[in-house]
Amino acid sequence: MIRNKQPQSNTATEQLAKAIAFNIIKWQSALASRLNARINRLSGARQKWLLFAFCAVSTAGLILCLIIPYGKNAINIVGNSYQPTHIGLPSGQPQPTDSLTIKK
Repeated sequence: MIRNKQPQSNTATEQLAKAIAFNIIKWQSALASRLNARINRLSGARQKWLLFAFCAVSTAGLILCLIIPYGKNAINIVGNSYQPTHIGLPSGQPQPTDSLTIKK
C-alpha cells in the first residue's frame, strides 16, 4: 500500500512568514488610516477635486504608455523590410504568385 507522505512543514519558517505578513498588514492599515484621516479633514468639493486630479494623471500616464510604448527604444526599432515567406512552405522554395503579382 502506497501512502502519500506530505512534506513536513517547517514551523520556524511558518512562524517567520506569519510575522512578516502581520507586519505588512499592520503597516498597510496604519498608512491607510493616516491617509483617510488626512482626506476626511478636507471638504467634499476638495475631495472630488483630488479624485479628479488623480484620475486625470492616471489616465494621462496610461495614454502616454499607449502612444510611446517603448520609450527611447521605439526610435531604434527597424521596420519590417523583409519579404514574408508563405506559411507551410520551406524558405528555400520559390514563392508562388497570385493573380495580383503575375507580371504581364
